[in-house]
Formats: sequence, C-alpha cells, structure tokens
Amino acid sequence: MRVNRRYGKISTTMQETRQQIISRIQQAAGQAGVHRSVRLVAVSKGQPVAAIRALYHQGQRDFGENYLQEATEKIK
Repeated sequence: MRVNRRYGKISTTMQETRQQIISRIQQAAGQAGVHRSVRLVAVSKGQPVAAIRALYHQGQRDFGENYLQEATEKIK
C-alpha cells in the first residue's frame, strides 16, 4: 500500500481506488451544493485491455482515450 501526502493511504486494488474516488467526488459535490449527476471518466490511455475490462466489470462505463486507433483495439 502506498501513502499519498494529500489523501493518506491509497489502496492497492483498482476496485478500492475507484470506490475511494467516487466517494471523494460525492463528498465534493455535496459540499459544493451540486445536485446533478457527476460522471467519473477513467483514462484508459496506456492501460492494458485486462485492466480496462476489470474496471468495466466493476461498473465503470465511461472511458477516455486519445486516439481512435487505440480505443478500437480496447473496445473489441
């Protein structure tokens, strides 16, 4: 487990990390008085297909990619 000076401990699994990010987004939206839907877009640039599929199976549906060629290989 790594330690980040700003956020404290950082989990070692993608699912835990994703949940922590979602919790921080929800907390920030609540503090800012935002009452509309906020999306988490996972950046898939440079990530292996297996990691992207794992996130997809954990409920992540929005991914960002810089190049169409790289995205089409990962979407298959």
